[in-house]
Amino acid sequence: MVYSRKHKRKSGRSITPEQARDVLLEDIYSSVKVIGEQVSDLMHLKPMVESLVDDMQIVKSDIDLIKGNLKRKVDLEDFEQLEKRVSRLESRRGQVIR
Repeated sequence: MVYSRKHKRKSGRSITPEQARDVLLEDIYSSVKVIGEQVSDLMHLKPMVESLVDDMQIVKSDIDLIKGNLKRKVDLEDFEQLEKRVSRLESRRGQVIR
């Protein structure tokens, strides 16, 4: 924006380039101050976020452990089939021994 030596305000009073600069600097300062406050608030959240990251690592390792354990377990259908087979074999064996 190009400033002439003097600008007119709506009220009719003149504003010098120095005054315009000062107003602009005040606006920039207040904006930077707001950003600084927001960053400060975010910095207070950092320990909580770090704690959540640690907790998630624990949960992920627990899930991996559970998945590994489940892979080694026999599902219910396989167990029931195996139980029937053993029962039939035991009944045949009982017949042969008698």
